[in-house]
Amino acid sequence: MSVQSFEKALADKNTILLDVRSPQEFEEGHLHNAINLDVLSSDFTSKVDALNTQNTVMVYCRSVKRSATAASILQSKGFKVIDLAGGITAWTSAGKSIVQ
Repeated sequence: MSVQSFEKALADKNTILLDVRSPQEFEEGHLHNAINLDVLSSDFTSKVDALNTQNTVMVYCRSVKRSATAASILQSKGFKVIDLAGGITAWTSAGKSIVQ
């Protein structure tokens, strides 16, 4: 989903925003209200299992590779998933703010 559409979808209070990058990357800057769940960590799947499948999950990473992996896992567990095209790189390139 494009940056503009992603930003509009964030207004829905029934969404969960996941930053699927490493904790170090998350600390360097992330989208407001994002939860950090590193898709490459061994406990990613168990942490995802604790989320409510009734919520839409919005995911992003640095560019797109890790969020695509996360989206696949989430969809296999019954979540509706929205993936930010271009990741946080596209977000900041579009002039959108991040939390640092």
